[in-house]
Amino acid sequence: MTIPPEEHAYPFWGYEDLGLFIGAVLPVLAAAALLVRAAGLSSKDARTLVYQFVFYALMLGTLYLVISFRYRRPFWSSLKWTLRFRGTWMLAGPALAVGLILLGAMLRAPSVSSPLENLLSDRRALIFTALFVVFFGPAWEELLFRGFLLPLLTRTRESSLRRFPSRCSTEPNPSGLGRIWL
Repeated sequence: MTIPPEEHAYPFWGYEDLGLFIGAVLPVLAAAALLVRAAGLSSKDARTLVYQFVFYALMLGTLYLVISFRYRRPFWSSLKWTLRFRGTWMLAGPALAVGLILLGAMLRAPSVSSPLENLLSDRRALIFTALFVVFFGPAWEELLFRGFLLPLLTRTRESSLRRFPSRCSTEPNPSGLGRIWL
């Protein structure tokens, strides 16, 4: 079912679309598991990373279907997705990392083994993990939350707040015994 775009303000999607997206999670999880199993990866850590990547890609495809095919709108601009790189933010991340390393050294933080060390065991796993931590994870969060979910929740909250003052007004009581709150 396609819905004419002129009938809706931004965001033009609604809770039905959110339900379609959430409803796709279980089938996508199963499809991702089948694809990873078919890939025949021997390392458990590699399977974990590939599984997460396939899950992200399939859910992105689901979101694309909801926006592009159902509403006949361009996907990236509908979600207000723009890529802007600002120099100060590009420098702030490494500065924060170096600052935390220095703070840990000053506080003499103990060396603790972590399950993440398995993901960082070889060069290929390190690169793939870095891509997830630096790019795929944040991009997915921005796209899903700020692009799709937040505009819908904001629109809903704004419409509720617009009706709130009229609901809190007082009206004369028909029995004549004072005023009632609606």
